[in-house]
Amino acid sequence: MRASVHSVLLTATISLLLTFPTAFLRAQMTTVRLSVSKVQKFENNGYKDSNDGWWGETVKTKTKPTTAYCDIKIQYMGTTPMKNVRVAWKLLVQLPKHARASVKAGEKTVDLQLGKDVEFETDPEDGKAIGYLVEVSTNDLVLASTSEPSDFEARLKKAKPAR
Repeated sequence: MRASVHSVLLTATISLLLTFPTAFLRAQMTTVRLSVSKVQKFENNGYKDSNDGWWGETVKTKTKPTTAYCDIKIQYMGTTPMKNVRVAWKLLVQLPKHARASVKAGEKTVDLQLGKDVEFETDPEDGKAIGYLVEVSTNDLVLASTSEPSDFEARLKKAKPAR
């Protein structure tokens, strides 16, 4: 009786494993490392000379953010190359003279090769970068994702969509 219970469980397990799509199994075996850096460019009003020309006098001025973008780096350490991998991002920016943040979204399709990194920058957006969400996926399966800050989803709900 025990042997028949074990064989039934083994048969059920094998049949479940065989029903999973191969893309799911392939995604589980891949190793993708995602790193994202938020880059902010500033405008500086800067430097003022004194009247006598001997001493430089630095005037403390406020710098204001002008553009923001993300540097995205994907490291692939899988066993086989992957084609048509989708990299999607959302950048949350505070526009100058606006109370609410705005969401700028984009995506790019890349091919992952063995031992090669994929690096690119998102399009620059006007304003101050508040946060980001980046996902790497294939066949609707997320291979890697990262976001900053930790409450990005809550901030995203409050933001207005980009035009």
